[in-house]
Amino acid sequence: MISEQKQILRRVMRSELAAWSAAERARASAEITRSLSVRLATERVGVVFAFAPMASEPDWLTAFIPSVRWAFPRIDGVFLRFFAVSDVTELVPGPRGAREPVGDDEVALTTADWILVPGVAFDIAGRRLGRGGGFYDRLLACPELRAKRVSVAFSHQIVERVPDEPHDARVDGLLTESGWIDCALHPTD
Repeated sequence: MISEQKQILRRVMRSELAAWSAAERARASAEITRSLSVRLATERVGVVFAFAPMASEPDWLTAFIPSVRWAFPRIDGVFLRFFAVSDVTELVPGPRGAREPVGDDEVALTTADWILVPGVAFDIAGRRLGRGGGFYDRLLACPELRAKRVSVAFSHQIVERVPDEPHDARVDGLLTESGWIDCALHPTD
């Protein structure tokens, strides 16, 4: 059953991520941040819907450049709503442990150029295994969201194939410490 395969992969990946040293995580995060900053500038990205990384995820927040309008999610029932943030100090711990914005300047889905999508595991075809709440799958299914879907991840989070179901949303690209992966260039099945 696919849901059982997903749970097993989540456990394996969380264990692998926890085994990484702080130094390894910091080195890889710095490279991801550098590459993200370059891509944002090169592609002239104006509005990014982002997420505040959890302890096991790449800490990309130093790529927070003022030329970009940043919006971070707040949980509203089973949905995410995004609010403008001008500085990472405007993020506070939310009910599920992720940092959320404190402000009330909601940003419309139609304005996003990029959306950074978190996950536990990915494959090169853009399949992603989320944290299990379905928040990003619901968000990415919204027709008014036309943003480029990008995940920042450590290279060891990329597996041969992520088990997926019809409701699982894919990403367009993966940015790791080893470089950029354009998921459109890889066959899906």
